[in-house]
Amino acid sequence: MYYKIVKSGITTEVIEHQFRPEKPIKSSFKHKQIDICKSEQDIIMSKNKNRVKAMSRARIMIRRNIQSNAFYWRDNSQSVIHPLFITLSFKENITDVSKAYNYLNKFLKRLNYNIFKNKKLSIKYLSVIDFQARGAIHFHIIFFNVLFKFKNTIIDLWKLGNANCKFIYNRKYLNNIMNYMIKKVCKPDKRLVGIKSYTVSAGLIKPIIITDQLEATEYVNNLKLQDRVFIRYYNSEYLGKTVYSVYKKI
Repeated sequence: MYYKIVKSGITTEVIEHQFRPEKPIKSSFKHKQIDICKSEQDIIMSKNKNRVKAMSRARIMIRRNIQSNAFYWRDNSQSVIHPLFITLSFKENITDVSKAYNYLNKFLKRLNYNIFKNKKLSIKYLSVIDFQARGAIHFHIIFFNVLFKFKNTIIDLWKLGNANCKFIYNRKYLNNIMNYMIKKVCKPDKRLVGIKSYTVSAGLIKPIIITDQLEATEYVNNLKLQDRVFIRYYNSEYLGKTVYSVYKKI
């Protein structure tokens, strides 16, 4: 039996494998091997499979980052800062991802200077890129350490279109926002090939991962059954029977 624990704020994920994961063997061969026997259809299927895996990883990391940071940042008086959910859209039909990200980064720098009065990026955020049916790009952002009083500053500084600001008043509403952002990541778009569908600022609180088996076992033994909100059983080709469970303690 092998445990892996991931703690993201008040949420704890417990992954229990029948067998211990083996460390991958690193190859000294630096060049990618190309299978000349693969058909074009096989290559496309392989790329699509990798894209699905990437989206799955993105969903997991978005959830863990939000859970680890929402309601954990404080203002100068040590009061908890409620996150802000922002949607930024463009007046123009901006469809170029690099161009859109360039506009977003410039906006974040201006906003950071207006709030924190320095050029060092102190804003803590997670952003997700989204595409309208007509192909236009817009962004959904959660600010973790920006006070609601700066709502008008955000609206005034985003001069390229509309800025919609929402105050995240509790964890239930946070969960709705989080699921909404994760849903947006699930929308495939060929413009995101090789580009992350989400970005995070430096200095976010990271999820705590426990793989030391003595520490993990002790942690699991101290969990309370009434705090468990989800459990799923499945079989893995390499790890055997696996149990994935989620605990939340408020």
